[in-house]
Amino acid sequence: MKYRFINEHRHQYAIATLCRVLQVARARFYQWLHKPVSDRERENGRLLGLIRDSYAASRGVYGARRVFADLREAGESCGKAPCRRIDAHLQNQGAQRLQSSARNQRAAIDHCP
Repeated sequence: MKYRFINEHRHQYAIATLCRVLQVARARFYQWLHKPVSDRERENGRLLGLIRDSYAASRGVYGARRVFADLREAGESCGKAPCRRIDAHLQNQGAQRLQSSARNQRAAIDHCP
């Protein structure tokens, strides 16, 4: 947040002054400036596309667990947590399983005279 502010106002004020006022190391600002996208953000962007494709291919049936399994099957090496986090960000919800009819039939047979 501070780095973005410095970047937006660097044409009005000296970068050294902005860094001193905001108590930010000037070297860290320049590091942020030359590498604004973190490795995690880049990886999340790549996974985002793969998760969207998997979810669309399943016609919205797969939830986070099946999407994770689908990515693993495709040879991707990612953990469950990033899949869940990105899936939740996309607000994907897998289809809910219906109750087993065998269980309901068994309960009905037990109550018959």
